[in-house]
Amino acid sequence: MRYKAIIRNDFMADLRYLRSKFFLEYSYIALRDGFASKSAFTSFFNSIKDDEQKNLFLKMASFYLFLVKGGHWRINISGVRSKEIEYITTTYKYIAIFSLIEALYSQRYVDFYGYLNRRESNIAFPIRDKAELDCHYKKYKKDNGSIQKAVQFFELLSPKTKQALIQCSGISKFICPEGNSRPFQYPGHLKCVPSPCLGQGF
Repeated sequence: MRYKAIIRNDFMADLRYLRSKFFLEYSYIALRDGFASKSAFTSFFNSIKDDEQKNLFLKMASFYLFLVKGGHWRINISGVRSKEIEYITTTYKYIAIFSLIEALYSQRYVDFYGYLNRRESNIAFPIRDKAELDCHYKKYKKDNGSIQKAVQFFELLSPKTKQALIQCSGISKFICPEGNSRPFQYPGHLKCVPSPCLGQGF
């Protein structure tokens, strides 16, 4: 019996966005406010040397267009006039933005049990008491918490870009857990949670 060799592409890079003729234009529409001209945008895109990074750029930029810039929540119920529900749209856009930020990072999710048992955590067993366990958990949350990718993303931005984001988002106060609010000041360590306000700049 003769066997025919079959070359499989299962593990090849998925470059569907790069191969498509549409996503470069979608990406330009999403990001054109950040470029002086379309040729400047094209030059920037061509300066990305790796095809996988180009593909990721097109994916993120076009999804930003679809989910955030054009992501408006409208009701579609028989007998009810279609209209946009602003507070749902705002919430939806926030979720989309942070989902895109998460997608930029290849770091895999690690649960607390996995964190305790992996070799690189260098944890000695048995764990003596609850205080030591709490210490390990705080370190786990610091390194692997659900917001860490977003924190890393925003920390990489320049102070000027951070200030511009604050201004266009309409965030002027931070609402503290105890219910009090205080004026936003930048730069500084932020212990409070920003109020859910998303401006047209997004």
